[in-house]
Amino acid sequence: MTKRLELIEDYLSKWGFHPILADDFENVDRQVVTEKPHILLLDINLPVLHAPEIWIL
Repeated sequence: MTKRLELIEDYLSKWGFHPILADDFENVDRQVVTEKPHILLLDINLPVLHAPEIWIL
């Protein structure tokens, strides 16, 4: 996990959120379906999927 992801996770946790981080971009679509998050924060430069493809799930 990158330092940036750790900072985001710490920040969100301090505000009472329960972040679920994905560093395996090839399986992020399955993780979204399984976890059913209320909010998705996506990097628009995902190496495998593009953010608009995620919203089609």
